[in-house]
Amino acid sequence: MVAAVAMLTFVIAALAWGYQQRQIARSWQKLACSYRLQDSVRRAPMMADVLEARDSCATLEFLGLSFDYPALGVSEVSAAPRRELPGGGS
Repeated sequence: MVAAVAMLTFVIAALAWGYQQRQIARSWQKLACSYRLQDSVRRAPMMADVLEARDSCATLEFLGLSFDYPALGVSEVSAAPRRELPGGGS
């Protein structure tokens, strides 16, 4: 019984920690989007009305200026084709 309660506690704690980390990541993403939007307006002052938008990430996406996140998974280095060594060695 004690083991089941401990296991349930660990699962709930892990879910709560993951939720908190996701919220922190979203707040950092919003901050990065607002900085990117401000930088874009500095470079193109005719877009000054864009700063009044509530969701800067959606505004960046609408303008086609969103961040290009690298795909998760295998890196390009490890996905590169292998070169055969002369003489057939390994």
